[in-house]
This record gives sequence, C-alpha cells and structure tokens, in this order.
Amino acid sequence: MAQEKKGLFQRWGESLKKKRSWILYGTAVATLFLTAACWTLLPAQVVMQAAAVGQAVNAVAKESAILANLGLTGLFALLFAWRPKEVVYFVALCLAVLLQLSLLLVNLMV
Repeated sequence: MAQEKKGLFQRWGESLKKKRSWILYGTAVATLFLTAACWTLLPAQVVMQAAAVGQAVNAVAKESAILANLGLTGLFALLFAWRPKEVVYFVALCLAVLLQLSLLLVNLMV
C-alpha cells in the first residue's frame, strides 16, 4: 500500500490546528501585557516607525496607535481561530503581536 506523503505546510497546518487554543491563549496574554506596557510607558504622541537623522516624523495619538494594533491582532486571532490550518493566519498573528512590541520599542529607544 502506498502511503500518501504530506507536504511541509500541510503538516504545519495540522500541528497548528492541534495547538490552536494554546497559541490563541499565548498571543492573548502577550498582547494584553504589551498593551498595558504601551499604555503606561508611552508618551501622548507616538511614532509608528523609527526615523533617520534629519527625517521628519508623523506623530499620532497613543490611543489610536494602540487601538489600531489591538484591532489588527484581534482580526488575525479571529481568522486563525476560524481557519487554524492556514499557516498564513498564524504568521500574520505573530507579526501583529510583534508590531505591538515594535511600537513600544521604537518609542522608548528613541
């Protein structure tokens, strides 16, 4: 009997489906901690990306930047919960959490 070989992305998708609840729990906890840190540590006006020397920056309100990142993370968390075998939703969810971290790092390190 010939056994069907599964592709790499198919195996990753099945693994993600099995661990969906743990992944969603971990990203929710990380997002809540990062949101609390952003809310308390950031100034009233924040920048979304680091600027080079002499480059003008566009500052936005802290609340709108945090809420935009929360909305993005929530959207990809819902998409990942709906279709956990899609690796792209998992990657987008991880990038959304890292975007929240980068908002904190860009504004605190500058």
